[in-house]
Amino acid sequence: MEELSVYDFDDNSGRTASVVEDKLGYFVHIKDEKKEIQKIIDVSDKSIYYAQDTAVNYATGIAKL
Repeated sequence: MEELSVYDFDDNSGRTASVVEDKLGYFVHIKDEKKEIQKIIDVSDKSIYYAQDTAVNYATGIAKL
């Protein structure tokens, strides 16, 4: 699994949303301030652009956990 990009949350909480790729496709990992995964969003049937938009939406607060 390869991490392609990381987005910091706008709330200064230390949480991040990262786009990762593995043999099945793309996934978005929401991690807490300890870098532990809180949520995995399966976007394996979508494009890299969709995966990046999803990560940004969580990081900016548009999408909520």
